Amino acid sequence: MPCWTDDWLTLGRERWDQMRVHALESLAQRMHDEQQYLAALEAALVATAIDPIRETAHRILIEVHIAEGNHACAVKTYQEYQALLQRELGVFPSPQMMDIVQGLGIPVPPTANLSPPTAVAQARTRSGARSRTPA
Repeated sequence: MPCWTDDWLTLGRERWDQMRVHALESLAQRMHDEQQYLAALEAALVATAIDPIRETAHRILIEVHIAEGNHACAVKTYQEYQALLQRELGVFPSPQMMDIVQGLGIPVPPTANLSPPTAVAQARTRSGARSRTPA
């Protein structure tokens, strides 16, 4: 079934993946809140493997690293996630992510403080693409 390409299977897989990610994020957050950090890390890591671009799972992962006092791991996780977003989508992590990592000494990119449409427009300008914003 994983190699089948019928549309109904694709939609079913996506729906299943979303349900798993939500359940794993809920579990990871609960385990974090109960200071069960190993279980929280495991659930968050599985969620990020299912959907590598989904920020909420990465935020939980970083929060667990911080709670355990593993700030270097938190910085590394953040930097890898930020690089993934830049490479794949040309965007930066959300302000919520910035709030979590700001105390770790991580430099915030200048466009990370912009609203998403402004950041996208600036990225398009740098790449030579035209903005679709009316003049």
